[in-house]
Amino acid sequence: MIRRAQDRENVLSLLDDAPFFAAEMRAEWDARGPESFFLVDDGAVLLLRGGFAMLYGTVQDRAELESFLNFQKVSCVQSADWVPTGFEAREQWILRYEAVPENSVRKPHGYVLDEEPVLYRAAQTCITKDVTNTPPEEWAAMACVRRNKCGGKMLALKQGEEYAALAGLLAQTEKQTYLAGVVTALAHRGRGCASYLVSCAAREGQARGKKVFLVCESALRPFYRRLGFVEEQRIFLSRKRSEETFYDRTVL
Repeated sequence: MIRRAQDRENVLSLLDDAPFFAAEMRAEWDARGPESFFLVDDGAVLLLRGGFAMLYGTVQDRAELESFLNFQKVSCVQSADWVPTGFEAREQWILRYEAVPENSVRKPHGYVLDEEPVLYRAAQTCITKDVTNTPPEEWAAMACVRRNKCGGKMLALKQGEEYAALAGLLAQTEKQTYLAGVVTALAHRGRGCASYLVSCAAREGQARGKKVFLVCESALRPFYRRLGFVEEQRIFLSRKRSEETFYDRTVL
């Protein structure tokens, strides 16, 4: 049975402290309210956002859920262990930050760390179509909501007055935080900007007394391992076979 979720505490209890899912879904509830949340059977939480769905928990009647997603015109599903019929799965990994020596990732020469970036200006430079199809203005608006309503924190690197890279802690619970929004402007790539910002954000999360998680594609695991991350859990991002592109995870 699929029904709308009304009780925030009930949703949070089902999510418990699931790596990534608990922080991300809690942030979405706090940012947007309960309208996009559904309970599936007695043990799963479903989040709908346009053509994207996120599922956490055990589903008993998968046929009913597939019919519901089809009715909602969902074309992309992120789940810990389920791929809907007619969808093609791509493997992703939840990574957890352990620690690396503080001075092992140095700030790139000529750049300045900005701990209170002007997100609209930063997005105009850093958010490009090779990273996400989300327009820069929309990306900035969503990041602002996460920062202002969900206790998030964005960090940026600047060279002079130009923003070069972004990363941030965009979702959290009492025990964990989710590191995302890692983007570097095309002209500044290959200089260590993303490595430095990810390290700064991860240490910030640890300083808050929380576990720090991020989600990445399989090919990026070696990059994040060098920054002190370890594999926590494999998950799947699935899309309908008729769709041409995956939804990105830049903002979320």
